Amino acid sequence: NAGGHGSTKYITWRDQELGTFVDLPCIKSNRYEPYLAFRYCSDLPPFQEGFTGYGKNKMTWIMQLRRAGYLFTQLGGVFLVHYPHLSSQARLEWDKKPGEMGGKKSLGELKKKEKSNIDWESFKRA
Repeated sequence: NAGGHGSTKYITWRDQELGTFVDLPCIKSNRYEPYLAFRYCSDLPPFQEGFTGYGKNKMTWIMQLRRAGYLFTQLGGVFLVHYPHLSSQARLEWDKKPGEMGGKKSLGELKKKEKSNIDWESFKRA
């Protein structure tokens, strides 16, 4: 998944010492979904509640963090294992190609007027 994890410097990470940080100055895709560790802070942007089920919630949160000026680093000497998501209706929707989406529009396909009606600041923190 080059879009989802391609910005991680895997070769550098392999040789990093335990507990060291390496900056990730260039995020190569808006689909970048690294695993993150944060200390809770009320200033962190909230997850967008409109995204439920499978996909897009973490990806859009990463975009919000980048837009807010957060910087990303990778931590050396640690790793995790991701257990694949089970099949679900949300996953089936996520996997659809644009022509199979039953008339739903992506953000890129919305007309300028439709885009201006989206209130991006209305998302609330739980």
